[in-house]
Amino acid sequence: MESKIKLHNAVWASLVINIVLNIFAWEEYSNYFSDGLVIFLVVVPWAIGVISAIAFINTQKNGL
Repeated sequence: MESKIKLHNAVWASLVINIVLNIFAWEEYSNYFSDGLVIFLVVVPWAIGVISAIAFINTQKNGL
């Protein structure tokens, strides 16, 4: 169980690092893509990552 928690922490750390790097790169992205496409390519994966992390927390608490 402890290794699953370490993996979970690594996933959260990876998500935070990804968000920070994408915030810094947002202006560069907007030079090549429209804002709508940037939102689709950046924000949607963030949302999926957060939802997946929350689902992981709930399944670990429930012992499934």
